Parts: sequence; structure tokens; C-alpha cells
Amino acid sequence: MMWLAGVLAAVAGTVVASYIDIRTKEIPNEITLGMIAAGLALCTVRIYYGLPWFVILPIAFAIFFIWLMWRAGLFGGGDAKLMMGIVLLIPVFSDGTSFIPTFFVMVAVVSSVHYFVFGMIEGARKREHKSAIFVLLPVAVGAAVYILTDFYLRFSSILAVFSFAVVADLMSPFLSCRRKVEVSEDIEGEMLAETVGLREGKVVREMETPSLLMKFFSPHEKMDEIIASPGYLGISKEEIKKLGDFCTHVYIFPSYPMAPLILAALLLSLVFGNVMG
Repeated sequence: MMWLAGVLAAVAGTVVASYIDIRTKEIPNEITLGMIAAGLALCTVRIYYGLPWFVILPIAFAIFFIWLMWRAGLFGGGDAKLMMGIVLLIPVFSDGTSFIPTFFVMVAVVSSVHYFVFGMIEGARKREHKSAIFVLLPVAVGAAVYILTDFYLRFSSILAVFSFAVVADLMSPFLSCRRKVEVSEDIEGEMLAETVGLREGKVVREMETPSLLMKFFSPHEKMDEIIASPGYLGISKEEIKKLGDFCTHVYIFPSYPMAPLILAALLLSLVFGNVMG
């Protein structure tokens, strides 16, 4: 009964958050903090009535991981709090196995598919039809890995998903997912897709890669002064003012409602159950 209550609260809260996110591009704290509070209360009650106490460990790791992803600029603060609320409300499946790994896998898959679809749309808009190959390649690799390992490994599905995610991440820089916009107050909070700075009195730009893996290996240009750079809070008013003194346009990663993708990942997790074997 308590598991079902957690599921209903998570789904209902995420549905409302998705609707508001689509309309306003914001998720109210009343929803996310309410889900977090309800999740904490429900976890406490469930542990009291027999749920193993060490379920706290994967929940704590999940919350820390979500916080890291937020700080890395992969999604907004409202999205992060929404995901925290979900893992608190549904730490395990009805059979007692951990819900959290499956949920993270589904979030990665849904986000990758959406990112590539968005990249395809942008590529078509810019008449860059060759970008289609960068959508098909991760799918082909994932399918090939699953076929080759299905007869020998119990965790072939996870290996296939992991392969898809890695290849999709490495292919992401080749998609048309940057947009050139005019420097104005309208871009406040948007994710900057480049670092703009000064070197020897001249404006220099360094494009930010959307690939999480490449971020760790990409060298950075030395600048005498940084005017604006990508950050997890998006472009600030101060940075917009400074940018206006040196350039008229910048490149951003267009924002989109993340809550509907989180809802899709939640529903897929509940439909397919524990995919970790």
C-alpha cells in the first residue's frame, strides 16, 4: 500500500510539473519540495515498518549524483528537485529491488533520444541533412552490442544501453544543437554554448561541447579576461550587460521543458520494471 502511495504521488506530481513546465518553462518549488518532503516522510514510515535501512545509501548517492548533474549544467534546479522527489517517493520496486538505477537509465535514454530528435529538427531547419547519420549510429551500436552479447551475458540490455549512451554522447557535438541569438535581456537564464573572453584586447570565443565525456579532455584557451562562460544557473544579468559591450550575438543551447522527459522516464521505469537483471 505504501509503495503504491509513493508511485501515485510521484506520477501525479510529475504530471503537474510537466504541464506547468511546458507552459512556463519553470517548475514551482511547491511541487518539488512537497514531493521531497512527502518522500522523506514515506521513507521514514516504510523503514519503521520493515524496509531495510540501507535503502538510505542508494537514495543518498542518487541525490548527490543528481546534484552533480545539475552543477554540470545538464538540467535546471527545478528538474533536479523533481528527480530527487521521485527517488525519495519510489526508492524500490514492489518486489524490493532498487528502482533508482532503472530510473537513471531511462532518464538517460529518453534524454538522448529527445536530444537527437531536437538535433535532427535543427539540422533539417538549417538544411544539414547529413546529421541523420549521427542519430542512426548510436542506435546501430546499441542494437549490435545487444545482439552480440544476448547469448552470453545476463546484463546484455544494460550493456547495450550503456553503449548507446556513450556513442550518443560522443556524437552529440556533430548535431545542430546550438543557436545564434541576439544579446538581450531575453536570454537571461539560458545555457551559454561558448565562453566569451578577451585576449590581447580582442574578443575570443571558445565553443562549449555538449558531450559530457569530451568536457574532461577538451583543452581550454587561455584568456586574459572571461566576459561570460557556461554555468549551471545560465546567463546572468551581469554577464548580459558585459556581453553587450563587446558583441551583438552569442551561441546558446536552447532550453526545453525537461519535466515531460522525466515523466516519460518514470513511466517507462514502472512499465518495464527492474532492467538491471
